[in-house]
Amino acid sequence: MKKWFITAALIAFIAWQLINKPSPGAEVDAEELLKMLATDAEVVLLDVREPDEYAAGHIPGSILIPLGDLDRSERLKEIDPSQKIVVICRSGNRSEFGQQMLMDMGFTDVYNLTGGIQRWTGPIEVE
Repeated sequence: MKKWFITAALIAFIAWQLINKPSPGAEVDAEELLKMLATDAEVVLLDVREPDEYAAGHIPGSILIPLGDLDRSERLKEIDPSQKIVVICRSGNRSEFGQQMLMDMGFTDVYNLTGGIQRWTGPIEVE
């Protein structure tokens, strides 16, 4: 009887953890982003890399807000929380954190560019 209770409690705990696991945000690859940009002029491209990385090459029209500044940036107030946003970094890791931060702040249509700028096949702008 005691073993059964412990087993049932363990199963309930695991089920609870799976049910309450936050769902990851949406992802978009370079090819999908190119198509998105061709059909939706309202997409906000948000680059969360550092200024020197951004200057070395970024997607034209993207906005730079380094990940460390994202939670206190005044520029975010200019973006409608329901607007489609694609978060970009070098490899897709920092942008995933940025995506989660934006969703936590109430932004609802946020994508992570998988593979980051390293996998981007479209035009690059250098400053």
